[in-house]
Amino acid sequence: MRVITFASTKGGVGKSTLAALCADGLLREGARVRLIDLDPQGTLTKWAEPIALRSPALLVSRMAPIASTSFAQHYNALIAILEDETDWVIIDTAGSDDVRQLAALAICDLVISPSGPVEAEVMGVQKTLRYLETALHEIGSTVPPMDMLRVVYQRPNGFPNAEMHVMRELIYDHFGAVDDIHQSAAITSFLGRRMTTAEAITAGSDAAPFLKMQAAADKLTQSLRGQFDV
Repeated sequence: MRVITFASTKGGVGKSTLAALCADGLLREGARVRLIDLDPQGTLTKWAEPIALRSPALLVSRMAPIASTSFAQHYNALIAILEDETDWVIIDTAGSDDVRQLAALAICDLVISPSGPVEAEVMGVQKTLRYLETALHEIGSTVPPMDMLRVVYQRPNGFPNAEMHVMRELIYDHFGAVDDIHQSAAITSFLGRRMTTAEAITAGSDAAPFLKMQAAADKLTQSLRGQFDV
């Protein structure tokens, strides 16, 4: 079982969309996937629950709200969810730095943080890296945080300006981006359809945008598998 946490202290950077694309690609490979949505907005859950009713390979888990600010309580609650083993676990987090995200960072094998060539998003990655360091300290891990963090570069529409070029170089050179995903309108609207890409194509929708999404999902999952050498 591999656990991947999608995290950034900057909200609205596409964590839920990337988490769904990752799940979509893994499901088409025949993997058994569990999703845990720690974002109060529940965007990933809203996409996944209807699909889970149709696909036994997809499991959606919820962590009951915990009033305490204790890291240990949240960490142990996640441990309890993971006792029923699956091939992959994908955790989506809120765009904040709270104890739930801290537990999600501490429990995972890999952290995925999306960022476009925008200073606020790059700063969100940097803050997430510091928060990951705190999470690893909480569990006594000596793994260097940079060894666990991977950035997915979100390629914007249009031509980047000079500042964007600088930010892109920073993302690749300093954080070592795993790959890029094009921020297309089709991918942005993917979650709202409450279907996998394969279901959308079967349903008779225009196949072209979904085939592009499948290509993006496959590219992402192949990059992630490469991190684990599997």
